[in-house]
Amino acid sequence: MLVKDVMNKNVKVAHSDMKITDAAKLMSRCHIGSLIIVDDKGDIIGILTERDIMVDAVAKGKSLKHILIENIMTKNVITISPDKKIEEAAEMMNENRIKRLPIVDDGKVLGIITASDIIAVQPKLMRRLKNLLSIETKTYTFKLKKSFYQIAKGKFNTIFGSFQVFLGIVSIIGAYLFFHQIEFLESILPSELLGTSIFVTLSVMGGLFLISGIFLLSLES
Repeated sequence: MLVKDVMNKNVKVAHSDMKITDAAKLMSRCHIGSLIIVDDKGDIIGILTERDIMVDAVAKGKSLKHILIENIMTKNVITISPDKKIEEAAEMMNENRIKRLPIVDDGKVLGIITASDIIAVQPKLMRRLKNLLSIETKTYTFKLKKSFYQIAKGKFNTIFGSFQVFLGIVSIIGAYLFFHQIEFLESILPSELLGTSIFVTLSVMGGLFLISGIFLLSLES
């Protein structure tokens, strides 16, 4: 069986200057997992998958509104001829660890074939491609977990750093107010040394909180 007998001819294409938010909406509306990226002549220049959007944009905490397809798409696209056998397509997928192959003839996109398409018509190839899909799923999950951990760590630094800055400011204000009322407070405190100690302690605490808070916030800049 040949690739052209299995391929999906209703392939969706897009241009590299499209925003990924619009690309994601198009993929969702058409119930597809990828877009073939072409130039003004219709020649293929890249491919964008839902994995590209999730791993290279969403999971890294990037602002999606300003990211274009060209920023995250795969540019060195591996393609296959429509006259190749599906066994060859399966082998190419397995060797290159990819789940999709655009079908190209004379630089023009004719369709696309996926691992699922091959398994549906040739179940005996399931073991080979199932192993491929399993490896990609584990890699994808690991990268997402790592990225989400980095995002969570960044949020912690921001929140805890801001809290320490707040404590620093409060401590310094407390020391300032204490200093201006020190004569009155010394009259009611057991000793003059205690009043001075409280003032110094508040000042030092305020400085330390400010420094550590600013340091944590600087890790996010």
